[in-house]
Amino acid sequence: MKIALSFQNGQTISGHAGHCTQFIIYTIDNGTIISNKLIEIEEDRTFHNVLHNLMLPFMDHPLFNVDVIISGSLGVRFIEKMQLKGIDAIRTSETSAEEAVKKYINGELAALEPIKH
Repeated sequence: MKIALSFQNGQTISGHAGHCTQFIIYTIDNGTIISNKLIEIEEDRTFHNVLHNLMLPFMDHPLFNVDVIISGSLGVRFIEKMQLKGIDAIRTSETSAEEAVKKYINGELAALEPIKH
């Protein structure tokens, strides 16, 4: 399982997954964190640009291979679009990436209501 968290400032889970250019991806095996890796996404490949630009293919994004996306801010449409890709998108108030992943694994991560536009 792969869990991506918006990690724009390199210290805490950031808001607005759609505009985020940095994510930390945790790889989970049998309920255990195996590794994590920080990735940088080009500005033109952010979720916002990929999901709203009709000229870009919806199928093409560097994070479409993850199982879960966790962010401090995301909207209803983002969640719906991620569901189309088989990705669970969760808005949380948790600020620690590792704590959020551990809570998710244990079924303890509190999911906040999505932002309404």
